Amino acid sequence: MKNYKTILILLTLPTYSFSQNISVSLDIGYGFELHPNSIPDGDIRTLEQTATISTKEFKTIRHSYGEGTNLGGLIEYSLNEKIEAGLGFSYLIAKTEDRNIFDLDGLEKIDLISSKLSRIIPQLKFNIPLWDNYIYTRFGFIIGIKPKIIEERDSHDPKNMRRIEKFGGSSYGFLAGVGYSFKLGEKFVISPEFRVFSQTYGPRQSETTTSMSQGQDITSSLLPWERYSRYENSYQKNYYPNGIDTSKPSIQNRRFESFSSIGANITFAYVFSGK
Repeated sequence: MKNYKTILILLTLPTYSFSQNISVSLDIGYGFELHPNSIPDGDIRTLEQTATISTKEFKTIRHSYGEGTNLGGLIEYSLNEKIEAGLGFSYLIAKTEDRNIFDLDGLEKIDLISSKLSRIIPQLKFNIPLWDNYIYTRFGFIIGIKPKIIEERDSHDPKNMRRIEKFGGSSYGFLAGVGYSFKLGEKFVISPEFRVFSQTYGPRQSETTTSMSQGQDITSSLLPWERYSRYENSYQKNYYPNGIDTSKPSIQNRRFESFSSIGANITFAYVFSGK
């Protein structure tokens, strides 16, 4: 009987010690654009149209694909009272940006630009006790999971719209935050936090996933050169006497886009024991 009690104590001790240092949290927040890029051509408005001249106005649109709502979770392990190591997950619900083209009679077409991104974020958190609570800073390394840029051209006209998805390649960055944690009893902590995501992404390829013409889906009939593109940092282009080779994807310069944001989050944590 004593042996069973000894085994039970040995099994319980490491579990108890481990749970003393673990917290699990969920967070939600919004990040505003940071280090935005310019969308090519931007808004276009036709000011004059005659038989001899056409005058158009081009307006720059600055946009970061990282702007939007962030939903996340985090598991943290306390190394000591002042330092915690954690592994976080964040999902971005990105803001959709409009690109408008106007003719003399008003709106001609609308292009919608958005993104999808999940993040894995290993991180360190440094606590500074303040009264019964504490302020903290956190620093993390961002690993982008399946980032994607989505363009819907002529989105106002479903019978003639075109959807292009840009994907492939890696996306990395850094996270920094500063917050203040309030204890709600022994088990719960709520923390408002000022947070910065610094991240870029350069897709490697794109595909036209939907192409409509007069209400007909013509996606499957597009030539490879029309449907697919590759984005390269450096490439050579062959010019043929009879035109381009339409049996292969088109090749274009790789463009790096901002997925950075600056904003605020609110975190709700459950602590497995008092800290």
